[in-house]
Amino acid sequence: MSVSRKGRIFIILLVVVIVADITHLLLQRASNGVRIQQDAAYSRVPDVALVQPKPAPPTMSMTLPGTISAWYEAPIYAQVSGYVKMWYQDYGAVVKKGDLLAEINTPRLDAEYAQAQADLKVAQAKYGLASITATRWRSMGQSQAVSGQSVSVQNANEQSARQSLKQPSTRSPSIRP
Repeated sequence: MSVSRKGRIFIILLVVVIVADITHLLLQRASNGVRIQQDAAYSRVPDVALVQPKPAPPTMSMTLPGTISAWYEAPIYAQVSGYVKMWYQDYGAVVKKGDLLAEINTPRLDAEYAQAQADLKVAQAKYGLASITATRWRSMGQSQAVSGQSVSVQNANEQSARQSLKQPSTRSPSIRP
């Protein structure tokens, strides 16, 4: 009989544990339902943060590293030959329109320019001389001291000197328009 009594006690204890577990689950479910309802009620009201607005800065600049390359590259040849005398800006420097980047020393072009200035002075002197000579010959032509042909030659010399002064010299091949 003792085995059946031990079996009954075991069954009773098992039933008590099962009833206690079911009760605990039901109480926990009820408690969770109340908590869910409270959370839902709290979530219905949105959270709002108040801020004092401030004006943004007028300009913002951002300096980023980068490389610029052309879609199409064309060869560029110098108009004059020379040597770099002085660099004023380095690679990557910020430059604006009109900034001087480098200075080029061009001895050949400088010599051609000096020659052109000398040629201009010679042409001016020749025109001055031709003008004075033509004026003298015209006054002598009025008094019939010289022939009309000689006066015409001096007038033509004056006009020739004037035209050589007006027209640019095409003597220098390295300077092209």
